Amino acid sequence: MPQCLRPLLRLLSLLMLSALLAACSGFQLRQPGSVTETPLQGLAVFIDPARMPDPAFIVPLEVALRDDGAHLLSKAAAGAVIIGVDRLEQDKTVSGYSALRQVKEFNHYIEVTFHASRKVGDAEPERVEDRVRAERTQLYDSRYVLGVAEEERSIRRALREEVARLLVLRLRRLMNRSPPAGLPAPAGS
Repeated sequence: MPQCLRPLLRLLSLLMLSALLAACSGFQLRQPGSVTETPLQGLAVFIDPARMPDPAFIVPLEVALRDDGAHLLSKAAAGAVIIGVDRLEQDKTVSGYSALRQVKEFNHYIEVTFHASRKVGDAEPERVEDRVRAERTQLYDSRYVLGVAEEERSIRRALREEVARLLVLRLRRLMNRSPPAGLPAPAGS
């Protein structure tokens, strides 16, 4: 055997040995509860329109809940999680000026305070509350005013989608808490 092939053969045998050991040791790349699993899979959720300060927020929230595997209901039902938004604040603040004291940067934000409740059986419904916030920066140049309004609308739309996604993530965390501290744990957790 040529001398130059020996290191390659040794390397190949080490790789084969490590693959064999990994296969025999019970190593699994993904476990139950992996990233690909949808945590709210099959959970019945009702978005209370009476507790929604801005009806335009319902659509991004529905999309985020569906993406996470929740089953949306058109009316409240027993055992369903009922989500309501107590406060939705969306605004922009000036966050930067130029040397000539002209506005150069805006900070857009949206903050949502929400609650979720779930009644299981004859027990008193438990209610949890939390808040999520998303921010984006918009650079402003007075020489290029055209398109600024469209950019602002785009930022607001993206912020609503982002805060809806964050709300679902927070709801998922609240759902996985132990029952006395939050909502009853969903089946299968």
